[in-house]
Amino acid sequence: PMSAQEKTVDVSKGTLAVFFTDGVIEARNGRRSMYGVERLVEKLEGLRGAHAGDVVDEIRRDVMRHSRGKPHDDCLFLAVRIK
Repeated sequence: PMSAQEKTVDVSKGTLAVFFTDGVIEARNGRRSMYGVERLVEKLEGLRGAHAGDVVDEIRRDVMRHSRGKPHDDCLFLAVRIK
């Protein structure tokens, strides 16, 4: 059985918090290469300052492009900009 953990973190105004399922980073392309954490971080760094909705849209597009529109698992990605 899975267990949940509670953790409190301090964030500053303007911080972008992202949450995602493993299906995002495990999305595979035709060569079976995973999308990966490194690619996700690189994409997020390139979207610094963008509206949270735009970040979600761009990550979705990039994951779908990588997996040729057929991710093998659920792909949930949520971005929240702290105001």
